[in-house]
Amino acid sequence: MQQVLESEMAERAEILTNRYHSAATRLSSTFTPGTGSITQVQQLFLTANWLKNEVRLVESWHALGSAIREAQELGMELVKLLKDFCDQANFLLT
Repeated sequence: MQQVLESEMAERAEILTNRYHSAATRLSSTFTPGTGSITQVQQLFLTANWLKNEVRLVESWHALGSAIREAQELGMELVKLLKDFCDQANFLLT
């Protein structure tokens, strides 16, 4: 799959991931902390994952912390999210 992607995009996968990460980071920086949305939380989480895969573990840890703080500022709480998910799953199963 990587060969197909690189062939079609005429770029190496490493270059593409760096380019997409840079674009996402620039876009994300336009949001003031606490004024974003679930999309901002997802972007920060995906950044943490990308950094982990790039073996930039300290930066990954900080990005994950930012994602968690952003989610908290938006009022997202893990317990509430899990409860809502379970309620929806039970609704769909009944």
